[in-house]
Amino acid sequence: MAPGEFDERKTERAAESRGPRVRAFRVEVTEGPGKGAKAFSRDGELRIGAGPGNDLVVDDPLVSSHHLEIEATPEGGVRLRDLGTTNGTEVDGYRTSDIVLRGQARIQVGSTSLWYAEEGAGPALPVSEKMAFGDAIGVSQAMRRVFSVLERVAPTNATVLIEGESGTGKELLARGIHESSTRKNKTYVVLDCSSTAATLLESELFGHVKGAFTGAVKDRAGLVETANGGSLFLDEIGEMPIDLQSKLLGVLERRTVRRVGASEERPVDIRVIAATNRDLRQEVNEGHFRADLYHRLAVVRVLVPPLRARPEDIVPIAKRILKSLAERYKIKDIGSIFTDDGLLKLTRIRWSGNVRELRNHLERSLAMAAGSDDPSGSVEVTMTETEAQSVATGDVSDLTGTFKDAKSRHMGIFEKGYLTALLQRHKGNLSAAAREADLSRLHLRMLARRYGIAAGADKDE
Repeated sequence: MAPGEFDERKTERAAESRGPRVRAFRVEVTEGPGKGAKAFSRDGELRIGAGPGNDLVVDDPLVSSHHLEIEATPEGGVRLRDLGTTNGTEVDGYRTSDIVLRGQARIQVGSTSLWYAEEGAGPALPVSEKMAFGDAIGVSQAMRRVFSVLERVAPTNATVLIEGESGTGKELLARGIHESSTRKNKTYVVLDCSSTAATLLESELFGHVKGAFTGAVKDRAGLVETANGGSLFLDEIGEMPIDLQSKLLGVLERRTVRRVGASEERPVDIRVIAATNRDLRQEVNEGHFRADLYHRLAVVRVLVPPLRARPEDIVPIAKRILKSLAERYKIKDIGSIFTDDGLLKLTRIRWSGNVRELRNHLERSLAMAAGSDDPSGSVEVTMTETEAQSVATGDVSDLTGTFKDAKSRHMGIFEKGYLTALLQRHKGNLSAAAREADLSRLHLRMLARRYGIAAGADKDE
């Protein structure tokens, strides 16, 4: 079987299987504001908080806008997670941020007491019969649940928020939504909010008129106008400055846009798809993201699981990647280089950088094999020191200290490794490297300086 192709028998069996049955449960307010109010899990999930959009709204000044979520897992458990709140959550008298609930439990949030009770098995969760959505592929039930949701909402004009770690394929899913919608023959516009300088983001998004600021030598339409009639994908929306968030909210609610420096508003018809590697509900609680914009974006909210949570997807994704890389390196018989046993070893790695890290690993291994004296010979899929540590310890970084500190170290390892490999591939050429990474040269240079990676100006194009 050629790389990038699926084993049809395996995918047929996967398609025939039904989604997992998860536990159903209810939560009732027993003491405090709204006593007697109750809510039941929907598709194995229930969200509680003081803000609108929650399944159970608790009108308590000590309760955060998005306080906690309770979610049934396919493995049969029910997990409660506090969403980084100030006043916290107690379960049976003990403060907790993440816990598995059993049967019944008393939950305390602010001055409000809640009673949690399981109600047996709920309905089977819907999963797609397809193994792909757009260019995103996945044979796991976790990804097919994502595909099932997107297949239903793509033909509508509903705004979609895609959440998940960096490198999980959020941009592929966003493009798939557009291509499966009634707007598929219209413009699809992408703005990466993390790679555009804050001072330029407003003009980039909304456009400007001549003389609006220094350097505005002529009128210019922004990306909102460019996407008129089509779809606008706002990648890393969590990086958008909060003062700009209010202006974006106005565009979404009024369906008009005003260029920087202009007095008149122009009507626009756009479908917005947003993505982030942050938990925006926690960002709302901490005051970093507007609650009203979050609710406007999260009409449909999809969480993409990390690659380590769906190891059965690793080999199919690897084969798809190898197929495209084989064309670049002009290798006809890539199966003789990457054996099935070698590919199976990839499932033992946690892939903290997800699909993006997997692709870099495969390209590095393939480049080394293609440059050897016998590129047609079978080679071992080698692991870097970090990847080897992942297999041995189950993680790739020091997990001591606070959550934020550990996360910072984790992302730093990935970013430095990615940037080093990127600039090495392009021999320090910032323009070429920026094109591959889909970053501006300014942002790429800033990241390189942050990690002490050489990228001289004399190598710019």
